[in-house]
Amino acid sequence: GVVICFTGCAVVSQVQDFGLLDVNYLVTGDVGSSCDVEFCTAGDPPVSTVLVINGNSVEPVTTGASFQILSPNYLIFGQGMGVVGQTADIPLLISTVRPLDGFQIAGEYDPILMTLTSVQASGVAASAEFVALSENLDAGEIAAGLIMALDTSTDIPIGDDQEVLNLQFDVSADLGGATAPLTTPVNFVDSAGTPPITNKIVDANYAETPNLVNGAIELVDFNPFVRGDCNSDGGIVNIADGISVLQYLFQGGATPSCLDSCDLDDNGEISVGDAVWIFSYQFAGGALPMAPFPDLGIDPTTGDGIGCNGDADDQ
Repeated sequence: GVVICFTGCAVVSQVQDFGLLDVNYLVTGDVGSSCDVEFCTAGDPPVSTVLVINGNSVEPVTTGASFQILSPNYLIFGQGMGVVGQTADIPLLISTVRPLDGFQIAGEYDPILMTLTSVQASGVAASAEFVALSENLDAGEIAAGLIMALDTSTDIPIGDDQEVLNLQFDVSADLGGATAPLTTPVNFVDSAGTPPITNKIVDANYAETPNLVNGAIELVDFNPFVRGDCNSDGGIVNIADGISVLQYLFQGGATPSCLDSCDLDDNGEISVGDAVWIFSYQFAGGALPMAPFPDLGIDPTTGDGIGCNGDADDQ
């Protein structure tokens, strides 16, 4: 009960939707279930719902409430990238307030644009002992599961936006008549595969369907590269990349397979200045190479006439 003032020194005036009492509940039900709360007479001795006006008990009109039990946990399809006629990938992320033994997912994508080829444990789940893609999928379906340790000795840790899985696709060469660049959704569905797989996270005997956040893959007709990796060895940009620029320019060296990676200042031309940029970055505290750097990415200035590995700019 609530008493405004024991001596009658204060009262509540005529108001609407006035907050008078906060009630906290311990949630014990399953995620997705609901609970109704109604006014009643309860307790010993019995307590009923009344208002006191001028010392008199008045039974008010009451309205109950309903609670929907929501999960604090999330399964998230992230943002991915793919190249026309080559491959695409997208990460699966988990946000969880409890350690998890594993999970399973059900999703869908556009099979005209892509074909799912594999799933790989990644990020905080890279050491998982079991990861599998359902062998009975219709076109456009995703159904996969992961277990960290078969003896449940290892968990996915508590944390937000943690990568746990990477999904790989083959991208159609003609996109079914569509034109790149385009963005295609990767969505969760209630179930996929045969037998049906649903979306669950698991901690020992506990399982729930968490909040589900859809993602997307950007499909482009340009190859990703790292600016400065002129010799395309996939390693850290170093002195050898600067020498590759000079050999190409002055010693009749082979044309780099990805000219865009040699264009350090992204001006659409390969010159001695690009080699100097590498040496300056490496040894004199010079500026970083232009994007994409240091991670693999797409040239932000596509259409400049310098391409990579036969992409749309390398014609």
